[in-house]
Amino acid sequence: MAYELFCQSVQGAGHIKRDMPCEDYGIKFENDECKIFALGDGHGDSNCPRSSFGSRTICEIAVQELQLFAKEIRNQKWEEQLMDKYGASELVNQLVTSIFGKWSCVVNEDFLQNPLSEKEESDAKDYIERYRRGERIEHIYGTTFIACLMTDEYALLLQQGDGRCVVFDCEGNATQPIPWDDRCFANVTTSVCDVDAVQSCRYHIIDLKQNAIIACVAGSDGVEDSFGSMDKMHTYYREKLQIACKLGVEELEKHLGETLPSFSSEGSQDDTTICGLIERDLFRAKLDKIIADNEAVLVNDAIAKAQERIDSMTPKLAFLQKKCVDAESACDQLKRKYRELEEEYRNIKADIDSHVQSKSRMSLSSRVLPFSPYSIKCLQRRLERIIEERDELSREIQNALNKKKICDDEYNAYKQKYDSFVQIKKEHEGKSKPISAINTSSTVEDQREVSCVCETPTDNSVALEKNYDSVDVNSINNDQLETLADEVVTHEDSINSIDNDEIVSSTMIVEENDGTVETKETIEPSVEHDVTIIDETAEKSSAVIADECENENVDVKATEDYVSEVPSDEENNSSSAASIENQEMQQEKKSKSGFFGFMKNKPQS
Repeated sequence: MAYELFCQSVQGAGHIKRDMPCEDYGIKFENDECKIFALGDGHGDSNCPRSSFGSRTICEIAVQELQLFAKEIRNQKWEEQLMDKYGASELVNQLVTSIFGKWSCVVNEDFLQNPLSEKEESDAKDYIERYRRGERIEHIYGTTFIACLMTDEYALLLQQGDGRCVVFDCEGNATQPIPWDDRCFANVTTSVCDVDAVQSCRYHIIDLKQNAIIACVAGSDGVEDSFGSMDKMHTYYREKLQIACKLGVEELEKHLGETLPSFSSEGSQDDTTICGLIERDLFRAKLDKIIADNEAVLVNDAIAKAQERIDSMTPKLAFLQKKCVDAESACDQLKRKYRELEEEYRNIKADIDSHVQSKSRMSLSSRVLPFSPYSIKCLQRRLERIIEERDELSREIQNALNKKKICDDEYNAYKQKYDSFVQIKKEHEGKSKPISAINTSSTVEDQREVSCVCETPTDNSVALEKNYDSVDVNSINNDQLETLADEVVTHEDSINSIDNDEIVSSTMIVEENDGTVETKETIEPSVEHDVTIIDETAEKSSAVIADECENENVDVKATEDYVSEVPSDEENNSSSAASIENQEMQQEKKSKSGFFGFMKNKPQS
């Protein structure tokens, strides 16, 4: 299988604005035995002023060590051990120790030869006291790390920190097989500079003889942060891989070089690196599925966008319906009052008529009238007032009817617009097709894949869920109406700012039952990761590792305060100093010996 490599890295728009160097670095390498790509993402933090050097160094060292690793595995015929969870754990742990150890030696040597400048010291104000004491020097060069080693037999994926590595399997499904580290969230990430970097580095191994892949793409967090979901990121990668499939990887690299600057500017503003490899013939065989998956994402986006419009319109729709109800109620009250005046008018008129008739029938000598003259005058004045009130009520009723008609027209027009988005959503739901699974579980027995953390297991499941409550347009009280009335203009502005052509996605159901608008949504998990193997030969318990991670984890992008971690002078006694010196000598010995220094004993399967 002829896999072809590609790699492109650009400076982020935000770094250009702040006059910061590009701290991302990507590299690719191939020979007759293997293909390798690696990327590093510097932390973009003034407390890590030499992250660009750190990211470049980790990539260069990784390429060297991965070459040695592939050669040693082939010469020693350790492919079977690499597919075994225990053998893989030992081999990969030795490899990662060598990579990170050499990186530590190089950055410490660079610090000794090039002390921090005055500007670097002033910018690194949160850590400068520790740096001056020679503590945590690696933090100055902090970076994340992703790498892929591809041979004819297997593919080895490594990761420390954030960023995403997406594998497209032989069926064209997009997966993220490297276990996720839950400590990586928002602007916080683990790092190569962490004291537990070797233990927390994650990896995944694929037996290509049984589970061939058609492509693998890794991107720094500048790519991921530009999208609202993993599906959209996978769609972006599918589109770029189609360019490589049709025109070649050289054209893809050229295309990325031209488009990534604007991609960064319109998205995360961060430095952006994309590296990967593709087997064009295998990819071409699954091109129909790749295109279908992208179309499915677009359809689901259209559903979600329609639902977003529905959700934004629902409060105003309820408000308008309530206005119609109130207007009709006002009309009914005025009509009721009008009928009461009419009844009173008829009664008084009847009394007056009865009085007149009685007066005409009786003689002067026997005249006994039901009302006195004064009472008759009062009744006549009351009739005049009733006529005036009735005329005024007639005008009020007409105005109320006009207002009700306006409310009805406004409601009906808005309801028609609302129903149009409901219809759009239903139409797209009819076209909706399931998208390829984000991740598939991997076990040695059935898939011949090994996936775990070098020493510390992590829970890596990620899910996105949204719940939409039902809205009963008849159950809104006056206080809610006042709030809705204040928000109507805001809702209308947001509604009118979107054209029909902009409608994009999710999977929801909208129903109307007895005046109730119900909206529900269930979003399938966007990312799932499967940690299939826990290293049972680890020297430290997970509890100890968890404590170390909690104490030593570095918020390298949203800098934490490390002052509290600074040891006192009393703690730096001679015995601890000797212990630290001994550890450093052992680490230096390991790192300088390279991968071969750790391969003296054949791993036990």
